[in-house]
Formats: sequence, C-alpha cells, structure tokens
Amino acid sequence: AEATAVMRAARANGGSLKGQTLEVHVDNSMCNNCESVLPYIGLELDNPTVTFIDATKKIVRTMRDGRWISVRHYE
Repeated sequence: AEATAVMRAARANGGSLKGQTLEVHVDNSMCNNCESVLPYIGLELDNPTVTFIDATKKIVRTMRDGRWISVRHYE
C-alpha cells in the first residue's frame, strides 16, 4: 500500500516526484519488505523526501537518497 501511494503520487505529478516532500500516513504496520524496497522505489521516482508515519508501531521513517535518513518512535 505504501509503494502504491508513492507511485500514484508520481503518476499524478507527471511520473516524477523530483524535488517533492511527501508525508504518508500508514494505518497498518509497514512490512519488512516495504522497509527494504521503498527507498529504491523513491530513487526510481526521482528521489523525493518521503516520511511514513506508522500509527500502529508509532514510528516515523523518512527516506531519501535510497536509504532511511531518519527513524524515530513517538508517543
């Protein structure tokens, strides 16, 4: 679902998210596959900065440059 959300945003923006900053609110836990694959999808979509807010695990993750640049827990 997270990958779909990012890809739909790119499609709505002409196929690219270059220079964009996005925030995606996740209503279920992100799976381990998303944690490893999403940064690569971001690179394919011209490297936006994307923050995923996982309300179930109370984790905020931000990706850019093909990696997670920030992971933090919140209350």
